[in-house]
Amino acid sequence: MIALSARNIRDTGRAYGFEGAGPVEQLFRSTIMELAALDAEAPRTARIAALEASIAVDGKLFNHGPAAMAPLIDQAMERLARSLAFSLARAKVGSVIPVPGSLVSGAVNTSLQGDVSKAARFAFQARRLK
Repeated sequence: MIALSARNIRDTGRAYGFEGAGPVEQLFRSTIMELAALDAEAPRTARIAALEASIAVDGKLFNHGPAAMAPLIDQAMERLARSLAFSLARAKVGSVIPVPGSLVSGAVNTSLQGDVSKAARFAFQARRLK
């Protein structure tokens, strides 16, 4: 599911003309995935602001330098894992029962992919418009 989300974000970026190579792009894409997994309004607003702040006027991403990128990517991956764990744990409680559980899991996966698609379109449109 996470690999499918990452592919979804990558393909959306390509559709908007952003090939996305390097750690700066990796950080941007992980922020998109985290944004899609967040449910609470306050963290979501903070991540949207951070995402918009990472985009320069010409649509390129701000490069924090090689020394600063590794900790930033680690922090983003930690936030992503935490947000996915909270949102999926609550949503997949019903998957304990075999047959209805598969339906619940399918609905949760579909919902997450829809959220990832919306977040990716928002982020890459914001980049394109700058």
